[in-house]
Amino acid sequence: MHVLTKIFIVLVSMLAVFLVPLVVVYAHNEHSYKAMYSEAMLEAAAAKSAMQSQSVRHQQEVARSSEVIAVMNEKIGRYEIDLGRATAEVATLERDVAQAESFQGDVSSKLAVISSALESGQQVVSSLLSEVQALRVANVTSQKQMVELDEALRDALLSLDEAREARRALEEEVTRLSRINDEQMNQLLV
Repeated sequence: MHVLTKIFIVLVSMLAVFLVPLVVVYAHNEHSYKAMYSEAMLEAAAAKSAMQSQSVRHQQEVARSSEVIAVMNEKIGRYEIDLGRATAEVATLERDVAQAESFQGDVSSKLAVISSALESGQQVVSSLLSEVQALRVANVTSQKQMVELDEALRDALLSLDEAREARRALEEEVTRLSRINDEQMNQLLV
């Protein structure tokens, strides 16, 4: 065998020995980066899905709350009208009492009826106002939850961007190592 052939065989053997650790490290790193990328994609998809379902629920709750508030406001308006009418009737009855004492018994019974109607109207109005306040608190709570979900989605998207950057860096490193490998192979072949 010629000396150059022996030298070539030794060089090829050494090159194979040096390339084996590089290939093993590359394969290990590629697998771990792929796993990290897949995990980040799954987390982002889960966060996006959770945010969308929470957003739909929140919008439904807001719509229901708005409907209830509208109904309550309508009832309050009717009760205020009834209260105004009742107040006007009380004033009329008081004038009638001053003008005609002969109708005092009849007027007193009417005043008692109107007074009880006013009391029940005021109780209903106060209970409706407390319900409206509770609905407003629930609406604020829902809006806070929406903001928290937006923040969670933003964090998940940031993690996804970081994983993409890591993948891009790995691809550049692979390209660089491949180029170096090609250059070394060309030098060895020359």
